[in-house]
Amino acid sequence: MGLLHCIADELEENAFSLTQTSRNVRDRCVRKGLPVARSHVNWLLVGIARGGYRFGEHSPESVKEMAKSAIRNAYDLLSLADWKLNRNEEYLLMSWLYPKCAAGDMWADEDAEDRDAACAERAEYYDG
Repeated sequence: MGLLHCIADELEENAFSLTQTSRNVRDRCVRKGLPVARSHVNWLLVGIARGGYRFGEHSPESVKEMAKSAIRNAYDLLSLADWKLNRNEEYLLMSWLYPKCAAGDMWADEDAEDRDAACAERAEYYDG
């Protein structure tokens, strides 16, 4: 259980409020032996939202969808910095944010439309 799971657990119990959610998630992480600063939780929550995830619209909250949104936000930030990842760096980023990605589970068959859109974005990222 990592940071995204702590976020999902918190949002299952309480409505989203950046201030309160970041505080509660930080506390959850610390109790689980995952020391994290509240500013880091804030940064991730804002990034997930900027990546298109809407807190409170999923039941249960989806760790996988939050990870996808965080990855989309990371790509946006990299693009703004005119910095491109090589395929190994991309794999490391995705695996860090969503470890199941390492097993090829990031875009399951039921998410074919999302997967196709992500592949198109990746192609544009590498070709652009």
